[in-house]
Amino acid sequence: LGGYQYVIVFSCPKSDLGIVFPAKELTTQTFIAAVLHAFNVVDISFGIKLKVIGSDAASSITSRDIDHVKLTLGVQFEQLGRYEQHRDSSAERYIKRIMDAAIMALVPFRSAILNGRAVNTDHYLIHAIVWANKVMNLNFSVPLARRDHIITTPHAMLSGIHGNYELPYSLFPFGCRVLWNPPENHKRATQEGQTKTTEAYYMFPAHMLPFTIHGESCYSINSREHVLLRKDGRFAVTSNFEPLELRPEVMRFLTTQIATRILRGNPYRHDPSVF
Repeated sequence: LGGYQYVIVFSCPKSDLGIVFPAKELTTQTFIAAVLHAFNVVDISFGIKLKVIGSDAASSITSRDIDHVKLTLGVQFEQLGRYEQHRDSSAERYIKRIMDAAIMALVPFRSAILNGRAVNTDHYLIHAIVWANKVMNLNFSVPLARRDHIITTPHAMLSGIHGNYELPYSLFPFGCRVLWNPPENHKRATQEGQTKTTEAYYMFPAHMLPFTIHGESCYSINSREHVLLRKDGRFAVTSNFEPLELRPEVMRFLTTQIATRILRGNPYRHDPSVF
């Protein structure tokens, strides 16, 4: 799950739905793979066939190799002029929103420890962007509320076309600590007769992702699968984990600390003696 340096972003101006495709290089073949991914996600998730994709006039898009995709999928490409200003387009605004959300998500992740060292958050910006895109698709869209006066989510708006409002996956905070049971621990626990769990960090849902981890594709519609970052720096895909922040004892501890701050005076004033 490493080596990705770019992100190809698709944004629907009508529903505000976003699709991201991490890439290791910007070539025509990469763009074709991204278009196929976006086409499949929209088709499988909502039963909608993409008809038009707007883009700039990059050489990877104007290549003749893309003609085969146009004929096979029946997708038209509307390309902007080479020197036409499009800084305020819906795609550019969406990119800014997911970048802001990803950078904010990386702030608490700075305290993570991998292989005994503090994590370098720059190496996980792509992962935070993927997480931010998942979050925005399942949260109320501000652009839709401002433009169409509709309080809904991008996923619900497109799902409503066929009357299916079921959420495709669950979400947890990016980089939050989780407890999980690795396969090697499960085998050892079976022999020793006890369960051994270990800590990891939550990354994002493995729903409809073009990633490949240890030779296994994460391109799955299983809503229970999620990607975790192990303490040794490796990635894992599993559904058997529990966020530490959601455990009852942790919730009770945080509630007690907040109540103590309120009783001592101003709850918004930092009190070092509490936390």
